[in-house]
Amino acid sequence: MSWDEMSVHVGDIYRLAISNELRGYGFWLDGSEWQYPEMPMADVGSPYGPRPSDTVTQVHLRWGDVLNDFSDFTQMPDPEAFDPAITQMEKVVERLSVTATIDPTTEESIPPNGMDGHINSLSDVRLASWKGDAADEFRLYLAHLGDKTGHQWALAWVLLNALRAEQGIWQRAQVDVDQVAHKALSRLSGEGSGEGGGSAGKVLNALTTLAGFALPGLGSTVKVFTATGAVAQLASLLPKEEGLPGDPSHIISDMRDDLRKVKEAVEQKESELHDELTSVAGAVSRKAMEYYLERPSLSKPGNIRDKRGTFS
Repeated sequence: MSWDEMSVHVGDIYRLAISNELRGYGFWLDGSEWQYPEMPMADVGSPYGPRPSDTVTQVHLRWGDVLNDFSDFTQMPDPEAFDPAITQMEKVVERLSVTATIDPTTEESIPPNGMDGHINSLSDVRLASWKGDAADEFRLYLAHLGDKTGHQWALAWVLLNALRAEQGIWQRAQVDVDQVAHKALSRLSGEGSGEGGGSAGKVLNALTTLAGFALPGLGSTVKVFTATGAVAQLASLLPKEEGLPGDPSHIISDMRDDLRKVKEAVEQKESELHDELTSVAGAVSRKAMEYYLERPSLSKPGNIRDKRGTFS
């Protein structure tokens, strides 16, 4: 559901809440005007005073906040806005993939970048006759290049997974907010019994441990997020309706409880994602040289010499 569509739903919820309460007091709609029952308002259960016009005014004011109940969700990021960053990071992961790899979360194959073949060819053929300190330094550089690239791949994959998880949070928040709105509309219009339906779970099921997935500084396992399910266990999995069919007092209360749970779940998952990435960032900063390979010492400016002198 787009936010424009949600605005329409919210307007419908507001109008139905007003309509259902006024009809409960014996009012009826004639065109665009509410008509009043002939008996005193106290006799039909209205708590808003003796004048019918006061009841109409107060009922409109009572449900006016419904128009603001969804306002926070209109500020949520568009999940599709994450697609360009995800696509770019997928390319980075592919470029850094030294060997054929299976993406741990999507289970899709990531082809090797061919680095091993190039290194082996370079070492076995082109460098075979190269002797001396510079040659030894360069061979040592090549010997560690694959491992360091593998570490970079692991870090890039963690960042890719974080982007996917972030997108998943907002995708599922949209789904849940849409479910909340539709459930409220269904109950207010008398089309739903208030029982069951919808998804349940969490945006990020858990921090799943991937054994053997090494990230220097974090040990031999890495915790990753998997974005599945809905944002929260919603009250949309509702108990049977306790009030009158279409009674806005119970329906709007349940709707607001649902929205509160969605907001709390989003905040919780955002906090979990932040904490895990902060942990990764700390590990990388402590083990920075595990992700970076310096140029061979004898290839630095001032260390390359031939019969003409020193290159700088």
